[in-house]
Amino acid sequence: MTRIAIMTDETGWHTRQLQAALRVRGAVGRCVDLADCHVATTYARALKAACRLEIETLRQKARGLELPSAGRLKRWITDPDALPEGERHRLAHLAEHSKTIAKIVAMRAELTALWSRSTETSEQLLARLQDWCRRAEASGIAPLAQFSLKLKRYA
Repeated sequence: MTRIAIMTDETGWHTRQLQAALRVRGAVGRCVDLADCHVATTYARALKAACRLEIETLRQKARGLELPSAGRLKRWITDPDALPEGERHRLAHLAEHSKTIAKIVAMRAELTALWSRSTETSEQLLARLQDWCRRAEASGIAPLAQFSLKLKRYA
């Protein structure tokens, strides 16, 4: 039977109606309290920590490379398509000098794409998420690996 998470801050009449509708369709709706679900904020913290570590490493290695703050780099990585051309170019230039930043950018884009796949079955999405977690843990980027372990608790 398919299990579907229902993110909510309270369970009431609407939640019961949704659960009943899901049962009719052969699925079980399980409530997850929003207070217990910190996926987005946990990822944001992991991303900022990874950016901070890499910026520190680059400061020591790449003299003369113009480096943003860790917070700014995190914002760039969070939504690179929304960046002005100059900042997008700086992010690309930075990714050319840092395999870690290139990996973080790619993993962030893959995770975003994974969340937006509404046409796949829950089994397909779970398999993709598990694959993403395996690669995050093997990336050598400690904050990304730690986030993956936390993310697995929700899957």
